[in-house]
Amino acid sequence: VSMYKDENHYTLCRRGKLWGYYWYDSNNKRHYRSTGRKTKHEAQKVINKRIAEGDLQWKEEKKDVLFKDYAANFFIQGKCPILKEKERTGKGLSPTTIYNYRKHLVSELLPYFGEYLLGNITDVVIKKYEDNLKEERGLKHKTINQIIFPLRASLDQAVRDHKIERNPFELIIRMKDEESTKKAFTLEQVQKLLGGEWKSEMSRIAFEIGIMTGLRIGEIQALRVRSIKDDMIEISENYSEGINIVKDTKNHKTRYIPFPEPIRRDIEWLMKDKGPDDFILSIDGKTIFSRQSVRNDLKARMVEEGIVGEDGKPDKDLTFHSTRHFFDSYLYLKAGVDKEKIMSVIGHQSEEMFRHYLHIRKEDLDPIREAQNKILEAN
Repeated sequence: VSMYKDENHYTLCRRGKLWGYYWYDSNNKRHYRSTGRKTKHEAQKVINKRIAEGDLQWKEEKKDVLFKDYAANFFIQGKCPILKEKERTGKGLSPTTIYNYRKHLVSELLPYFGEYLLGNITDVVIKKYEDNLKEERGLKHKTINQIIFPLRASLDQAVRDHKIERNPFELIIRMKDEESTKKAFTLEQVQKLLGGEWKSEMSRIAFEIGIMTGLRIGEIQALRVRSIKDDMIEISENYSEGINIVKDTKNHKTRYIPFPEPIRRDIEWLMKDKGPDDFILSIDGKTIFSRQSVRNDLKARMVEEGIVGEDGKPDKDLTFHSTRHFFDSYLYLKAGVDKEKIMSVIGHQSEEMFRHYLHIRKEDLDPIREAQNKILEAN
């Protein structure tokens, strides 16, 4: 019995996360077409629109193309259909995110998948690539997920463009991000690092500001003379070094944080002979001091002070960002500052993120031991 009834006949169904439908041509041959929507309600709206436009039974012959040709302009502003759709739906990506996606696409994905036809990029091929990143190159799950995401987004677009019927990522379980191994500096380590000579005074002061304020390296780089308000620092900008732009802070909010009198002299030295809009972490006020220089100088100081791993190299779990972990932990565990105040000055958007930066050491458990001893004393 023929399933063909009329040009608007279809059978709604779901494949993976996306809804689509089967339709039957006059020869009773079944075809599948995705709506690109995740809910049945939204899928039905797409179908109704296609019926109204006479486009339900998409008959255009699909010409398979190479991934390198199809994705050539992806993640380039003004040329990328993915970015245009994001902007249309109010979900635009930040310049830094776009830069990173384009970088992963060009340096990682196109060399591997470039010669594949879109229809030949299967879940098996993708899993093999992920395994290669993990086993051959030793990359962590989080890094692999970041590299692979532009491919997922590109294949989603291929479904919307009717180049492929379904995204093979529907059959792939996303790798679970590992727990961060970042550590916080100890007070003893901080004092050692600040107590010696640094290759660059800029690097030393950047580290000092990080320890005293918990600012991100990009926020320190973006500080201007006008950011310094008596004994407070106004944080309203963040420097993205990869694309060389100064933009809003990560949570798009301005916040204020006090700085202690002992570092005033260093901050005033940075501001000397500079105008209100000049960057303080800069020789001429215009060219921002490189974060890689700061990182290299910090690593050199760590080696000098013996803050190293078993291989004699700088402890890889201690980076400049560990100053932020130190500040969070020290204020809460040692200084007794309540978490709401800490979250407001350091810029945490959730209590979960606050806890992520909290590092409890053995000595921080002393109050528990004291309470336990008092219980025994009572007996």
